[in-house]
Amino acid sequence: MPMTSAFYRRKEGDRKGPRTWRRLRRGIADLYRRAQVSHKAAARYLDAFAIVDDTTTLDQLLQRLEQPRQWRGRRVRALRPLADDRSLLSAINHGEFAIHGFRNRDLRAIFFRQTTDDKQQ
Repeated sequence: MPMTSAFYRRKEGDRKGPRTWRRLRRGIADLYRRAQVSHKAAARYLDAFAIVDDTTTLDQLLQRLEQPRQWRGRRVRALRPLADDRSLLSAINHGEFAIHGFRNRDLRAIFFRQTTDDKQQ
């Protein structure tokens, strides 16, 4: 039985050597196998979620999140992911921010595509 994070191949650079189960490489060489492994993992998660019997409503799950909190001695407003904060959460979820994070000017570029010199705007 093969390991899920392995690929049945020859040793790199050894064209005539025996094939064995080898660790997946990080480049594109083993991309097809990595996609297979990912697909099977996602299918297992979906199967596990299918048997979960939970009657908790989304409103009940969000109740604690939608309460104001104290942070560093100051009151901060509640997060409203399905109302006011939906577009903000969608923007910060962009893939380009996954590595280096984001700054205020990055968000301004998303929300305000047209720039202006008018200070009031």
